[in-house]
Amino acid sequence: MDKSFYSSFLGCAIAVISSTQATFFVLPSHANPVKDCVPVARSLESKKTYCTHELKGFKQEKARNGNAGILCFIVNKIIPLNQLLNLDQCVSKDAAYRFDAKGQRIVPKIKGATEKFAIIQPLGNTLITAQPDIAWQPIENASYRVTLTQGGEWLWSHTTKSSAVKLPKSLQPGKAYKVNVAALINDQSVAEDSKVLQIADPGILRDIDRTVAQVHGNSRNELARGMDKALLLYHAKLLDAAATQLKSLTSLQEPDVYQQLALIYQEVGQTELSNQFSRKAAELANKKNKPLSLH
Repeated sequence: MDKSFYSSFLGCAIAVISSTQATFFVLPSHANPVKDCVPVARSLESKKTYCTHELKGFKQEKARNGNAGILCFIVNKIIPLNQLLNLDQCVSKDAAYRFDAKGQRIVPKIKGATEKFAIIQPLGNTLITAQPDIAWQPIENASYRVTLTQGGEWLWSHTTKSSAVKLPKSLQPGKAYKVNVAALINDQSVAEDSKVLQIADPGILRDIDRTVAQVHGNSRNELARGMDKALLLYHAKLLDAAATQLKSLTSLQEPDVYQQLALIYQEVGQTELSNQFSRKAAELANKKNKPLSLH
């Protein structure tokens, strides 16, 4: 499998948004546009990836060239050629995980968080780590009270000057927990944020690993295997696991890895980190001076 096929993700011009202006890092003029959306499927024959609004293009490709099938990241399975009459199965039915006409994730506005104070870790609500680290944006001269509840019942609380703690209690699968962080100055709450957390069913991870093994077999293509797994984790709503998987690939110095990280951090509202990953993706793309798409 060609190492470069994942150069089809996020967009030719990568926007870095600041509070005052938008700066665009333009990729080499000969490079084809990179996707600015998260792929929901990949052709096993052409290796092209498809966002929700591009699935019609896959039907056209199949009609022209024939096809070995498609890997649907959302449903975590390979769909054979003779079952491709309806590609709607590759599109999320979850109203909280929909994509717009341009393939951009529709992210609901987060309630309870202020612009200057928010929980920044974990990234998502569904985790694979039973005792996750909880981190938040620091406020000068503040201390913080962290509280863990489950079903309205108090489980644990802690006051600290640090801007991060590790939960001392293991979260159990099948239960929803709420973490609340309140910033205190002179024992008065000045800001707070909360997040609902749950542990993923271990079977989901086994299924993802099984699908990756089915697609790649004994292939040593670390980039292709790793990117497929990251997208499967992302569409399983395991944002933290997806980000960890992508970070394990950064030593490969591939722009696509950094572009996908930029998109994840943009999705959760961490603009500064998203911008850093975007700049790195643009730097690597220009340094390599190679097309970022097979389209």
